[in-house]
Amino acid sequence: MVRRLPPLNALRAFEAAGRHLSFTNAARELGVTPAAVIHHVNNLEETLGLALFRRSNRGLALTDVGRNCLDGFGVGFDQLAETIERATTGAPDRFLNINAMPCFAAVWLMPRLSTFEQAYPNLNLRVAAVQQTRGAILEADVTIRYRPGPYPGCHVERLAEEEVFPVCSPTLADQAPPLRTPGDLRHRPLIHDEWLRIYETFPDWRAWLDVADARDVDASRGLRVNVTALAMAEARAGHGVALGRSLLVQDDLANGCLVRPFAAVYPVSFAYYVIWPKKAAIQKRVSNFVEWLFAAVKSGPRRPSPAAMQ
Repeated sequence: MVRRLPPLNALRAFEAAGRHLSFTNAARELGVTPAAVIHHVNNLEETLGLALFRRSNRGLALTDVGRNCLDGFGVGFDQLAETIERATTGAPDRFLNINAMPCFAAVWLMPRLSTFEQAYPNLNLRVAAVQQTRGAILEADVTIRYRPGPYPGCHVERLAEEEVFPVCSPTLADQAPPLRTPGDLRHRPLIHDEWLRIYETFPDWRAWLDVADARDVDASRGLRVNVTALAMAEARAGHGVALGRSLLVQDDLANGCLVRPFAAVYPVSFAYYVIWPKKAAIQKRVSNFVEWLFAAVKSGPRRPSPAAMQ
C-alpha cells in the first residue's frame, strides 16, 4: 500500500506551531525562519483542503480539525522518535525516569522495585526522590505525588488513599503504663515528622489528638525530624510514637515491627496520584510501569524475604 503523505517538513512545522500556538516559537524550535514555518503550514492547509489555524490579531488558535490533527501528528512523531532511538541504541528499551516523593520512594517504592525489574530486565530505571515543580514533572516518564494537580498536558490517576494514625514498637506499646487510650500518650515521647509541614492541611500531632479527644496531651514535646523514613526508624527502635501514614507503614505493621495502639484515624483529603505526560502514553514502558504500580498497591503489604526473617 502506497502512503500518500504531505511533506514531512510541513507536518513538522504544523506540529510545532500547534504546540506553541506561535509561528515564531515554532521557528526557533526547528531552527528556521518564521516565514518558512508559515510557508510550510500554508502549503499543508492547501494540500489537505482544510483550515488548521484561525489567525487573528490576538494570535493563533487551532480549529477543531487542527486540534485533532495535532493530537494525531504528535502521537506519530513520538512513535517515530521511539523507533529511531531503539534502532540507534541497539537496545529494546531505554531508561524509564521515575520521580517520587522521598518518603514514598524510600519506604514503599524501592523495596518493591525489584519485582518490576525482574519482569522487564531490558528496561533501565532511573529513580529521582525529590520534591519537584510542574516543569520537572513533565520531564519525567512517571511521577508520584500527593496533589491531584492540575498538571496540564499530563494524565493523572489516583493511586491510593491515605490514613493517618499513631504507630510505635510493640515493646513501647506494652510498657507500663500500657497504651490503652489516646490520653495515655502523655506517658510516651512523640516523634514529629516535620517534612509534612510543606502541606499546610496535613495533620500534625495536635490535630490528631484533638480528633481523638485527647486535648490534654502536650503535643509540642518530643523528637523532630525532617525525613519520614527517619521518623519511622525511630518508631521501630522504640524511641517514641509517630504518626504513621497507612501506605508507608503497612509493611512494618504486617511484619510486627510496628503496632497500631489505637483504632482512631485522622480523616485526610490527601491521596497518592500517578502522573505521566500525555506524550508518554504511547510508550509501552510507561504503561507497563503504571499497571505494575497499581497492582503492587492492590497486593498490600510486601512479604519479607526468607533472608530478612532469619
